[in-house]
Amino acid sequence: MLATLAVCLPPLVIMVLLTKFYLKFRSNRYVGFAMDGLKPMIIGMIGAAAFLLMTPSNFPDWISVAIFVVCLLLSFRKMNPVLLILASAVFGMIFL
Repeated sequence: MLATLAVCLPPLVIMVLLTKFYLKFRSNRYVGFAMDGLKPMIIGMIGAAAFLLMTPSNFPDWISVAIFVVCLLLSFRKMNPVLLILASAVFGMIFL
């Protein structure tokens, strides 16, 4: 428990401080420009991380690939991410 606390507490404190800073200055146009510039970078980093996780050990059969493709397509339709995760877990337990 101590190790988990030591790993999770610093990012939590940083996010709380940054959130307070952002909420205070979000109407500033320069902060808005910075946020507009960060969005594509963050999307690219998430995409790169997802691409690096696409290995044969993570997708051992066609069912895993099918679950991934269905969840990916549903995510473009603005479906709730929590429901996508739960649905993929249920289908993974049923079919794998």
